Amino acid sequence: MIGRTAEILAPAGGFALPLLVLAAATFALAAWCFLSLRLAAAGSREVLLVRAMLPVLGALCSTGPLLGLLGTVHGLAGTFRSFDDAGVIAGQALADGVKQALFTSEMGLCIAIPGLLAHAALRRISARRTAALR
Repeated sequence: MIGRTAEILAPAGGFALPLLVLAAATFALAAWCFLSLRLAAAGSREVLLVRAMLPVLGALCSTGPLLGLLGTVHGLAGTFRSFDDAGVIAGQALADGVKQALFTSEMGLCIAIPGLLAHAALRRISARRTAALR
C-alpha cells in the first residue's frame, strides 16, 4: 500500500508530503467536528468549541489550492529551467513538468472542495445547535 501511495504521489515531487499532511489535517478536523456535533447535546459547550474551530477548518481548506498553485509554479519553473539547461525543448521534459504542475493543482483542489463542503455543513449544523442554546 505504501509503495502504491508513493507511486501515485511521485508527480507531486517535493510537494507530496505537505499535501498529504494538509489533507490529513483537514479531514481529521472535519471528522472531529462532525463527530463532536453528532455526540453533543444541543446547548453543550462542544457545540461552541466546534464553532471556534470552524475558522481553522476554513483556513486549512483554503491552503490546499494555494499549495497546489505553488506546486504548479514550481513544476513549470523546473520545466523551463530544464529547457534552459539543455538548450532544446524535449517533449518528455515538457510532459513531466506539466504533469507535476497539474497534479499538485489537482491535489490542492481535492483537499479544498470536500473540506469547504464540510465547513459549510458544519457551519449550518453548529448554527442550529447554537440557536438552541438561546
